Amino acid sequence: MKKAVNLTKKLAAFFILIMVMIVGLSSCSIAGYSLGAFEKNKGDFREGVVTPINWKVGISFPNSGFSLFDESTVGRWSMIQEELVSQLQDAGYQKGNIIVKSENNRKDQISDIQDLINKDINQLIVVPTEFTKKELQSGASDTKPLEGQDKSLVDVLNQARSNKTFVGILGPTGVDSFNPDYLFATPSVEDVANVQAGYVESHLNLPGIRDDGTVEPALSTGFKPKNLEILAADAIRDTTKRYFTTIWNRLKPYFDAGYLKSASGLLTKDTEPEDYKKVAVVEEGDKSAGVMHNIINKYYKNANSTTIANKQTLDVALGQTDAQARGIIRAAVEFGWTADDSFWPLVLGANTEKSSLLDIVEDKQAMSIAYDSKALVLGIVEVLQKLALNEPYITKADTSMASNELKKDFSEKDGTLYVENVTTDTGVVYPTIVARPVTIQPDNIKSFLVDKGYASAQDAGI
Repeated sequence: MKKAVNLTKKLAAFFILIMVMIVGLSSCSIAGYSLGAFEKNKGDFREGVVTPINWKVGISFPNSGFSLFDESTVGRWSMIQEELVSQLQDAGYQKGNIIVKSENNRKDQISDIQDLINKDINQLIVVPTEFTKKELQSGASDTKPLEGQDKSLVDVLNQARSNKTFVGILGPTGVDSFNPDYLFATPSVEDVANVQAGYVESHLNLPGIRDDGTVEPALSTGFKPKNLEILAADAIRDTTKRYFTTIWNRLKPYFDAGYLKSASGLLTKDTEPEDYKKVAVVEEGDKSAGVMHNIINKYYKNANSTTIANKQTLDVALGQTDAQARGIIRAAVEFGWTADDSFWPLVLGANTEKSSLLDIVEDKQAMSIAYDSKALVLGIVEVLQKLALNEPYITKADTSMASNELKKDFSEKDGTLYVENVTTDTGVVYPTIVARPVTIQPDNIKSFLVDKGYASAQDAGI
């Protein structure tokens, strides 16, 4: 009887020890991470206890091709992809569980995402590949399967969601008719247009648009009208129309009130957003230079000849990207203009391309636009990590769970990121980390681009 009691006590002690070990494991760390249940707040994720370092993360990015950001120092998708993989590994994800797919067309990307789903990934980060010119001309869209395919991008993303996979979208906009778990937003063309318009307003001392959308007439203020020209990207791009629509909505009141004009006649009081094709350049770079050369030669004064009657001074030249800005600069140089003389216009660009940094430093290009992609990637990784730990993640209501390294980027004063909640037409709400557009000028090239590792001092000529 005594032996039976002792055996009972030993068994009880053994089971207590097992329970203690189980409880202890549930709160201890492996490779620096607590174990947690892989499930979303509403039970969307797979059930069960999974160690974060064993999760599979699928990454589907463009690799090159028809993109406005191929030459950007901060926004090249290949660079951001490398940064994301590196930070995921630093966060404890196993290298073999980070599955990267890179394509330069939508058709192959859809096939890649299907393959990632078949590999039973837990988390998926997608940068939707831009449609090719041919696809756009055929009426391609996010919700319409491409020729020869039975699924659209929305179809495969919904399949991932139905498979209990967390889906995050990275890019300037979301995917039409798809609600992601999280959106990680880079600056859009609308952001670019608004930043450029604000720069023009500030540097030309324009009075500002009144609440009713009008501007005090220039004649009543004694303001001398300024000439402004715009070169946009290829008209086949959806982004070109969006860029022109946004910037024209901002600048048209100044044309109406007599503050701005265009000697070329490409922009008038009667110009409408649908007229974007008039300022679109089929090819960028050298083609932009040729277009601007013809405009200057026909309508503006130049340093290579005496002043011709009816020719005017070009005050502002906007390029949708730095490629157009470089074309504008090349044309201006061909006419003998230099950055320190009265002929030189205010040249604006965007994307902060490596080839344009020296132009900015030398005051040939007044500004470009960038964003802190490394901070945005850190935000992505922290959201994925928090989800893996089944812990609260960064939301509009609370950014306190961000690491100390990331918290500074959410500063209201000078932070490069902010969080907002997006509410769809159907009432679905999802959080978004947004990267603020940053104006790049000679005085912050070192602090923002060089010190953050986006460009070398040699690249910037400093």
